Amino acid sequence: MPSLPLGQRILGAIGALFLLASLSLPAVAAEGAEGPAAVVPAVAPTAGPSEKVREANGECFACHSEAGIKAPPKEGMDLKKLKGLLQDPAHFYGADHQKLLCTKCHSEGYDDFPHEPNAKESTGTCTDCHSKKASIIEKQFDKSVHAELSDTITCTTCHNPHLMRVADKLGDTRKIVAQDNRVCLDCHDSEERFAKFAPEKKKRPQIDDIHDWLPNTRLHWKAVRCVECHTPAVAAGE
Repeated sequence: MPSLPLGQRILGAIGALFLLASLSLPAVAAEGAEGPAAVVPAVAPTAGPSEKVREANGECFACHSEAGIKAPPKEGMDLKKLKGLLQDPAHFYGADHQKLLCTKCHSEGYDDFPHEPNAKESTGTCTDCHSKKASIIEKQFDKSVHAELSDTITCTTCHNPHLMRVADKLGDTRKIVAQDNRVCLDCHDSEERFAKFAPEKKKRPQIDDIHDWLPNTRLHWKAVRCVECHTPAVAAGE
């Protein structure tokens, strides 16, 4: 068998070390669970959302949650449409935006029920609050392979504002890996979602085949973040 290139052998060795180091950590994904819901929410910090925030957001979660499907609080609700707009309060209150009112982003057109048909067009964007950070990220994004799909890929394509948590606040290696790899695997391990954002590609590259040089390929997705290898070197401070 021909030997692998030196770079791949080095990455394989590093990946194996990460894998061995993390196997002793507690698992965070439910058996058989898939998608973002598989990530166990972080332990709520000491300074969590206020009761005022929880009370106000509770009016939204009353409909936009599993509880709203099981016992609709209002008449005339389109339950089929609502099923695609559900959130888990437990996950939200473990995410970075946990202290914010839902109406911080969902304001105009959402005051009354039913909501205005074009309310979504008025929903706040990430740059409304993160303009400085976004200007830095956009420069890096423009250098990436994903920039070719910039018309369809937005911040929220990868970073769900109702779920994401800054890595160093998760405090557990497996939680960090599960959350950050879900961002990549949601598309690159799904025929349906990959086709949605890369319709010009006739076939999704098989992620297992591409990484078949790794020992225990699937275990790497649980122990090492994709970005550990798939992130180009940049100058300090970028």
